[in-house]
Amino acid sequence: MNTDLFMLTLSAVLSFMQVMPITIGYFIYWGPKVIVSNRENLPPLPGWVTHSSAAHRNLLENLPAFAILLIVAQLSGRANEMTGLGAMLFVGARVLYAMAYIFGTPLRSVIFSAGLAGEILILMQLF
Repeated sequence: MNTDLFMLTLSAVLSFMQVMPITIGYFIYWGPKVIVSNRENLPPLPGWVTHSSAAHRNLLENLPAFAILLIVAQLSGRANEMTGLGAMLFVGARVLYAMAYIFGTPLRSVIFSAGLAGEILILMQLF
């Protein structure tokens, strides 16, 4: 497996892992009875749980474009060291982005931009 595909696999693993703090928060603050209910009139959750959920949604919004770029690079034979670097930049930035979002650090937008730069690097190899 080359770097591109390994990073794509890691991004899927990251997506699974980002569900963990959300689930833990649900169990801590709502309990199993509420979780299995229709979830109407829910009590509020603390910031770290809502931030975890928002970070996960953001990854899910950005993951399709990343996957498409890497798949096109693979299928067109244009995957190279630069696409691998772009993929590593994207995945590394997404890990940092999740932590920054959950803990509320102001560098979130800068980190997001680093991930976007990774995607642009991949895109540049396709043209």
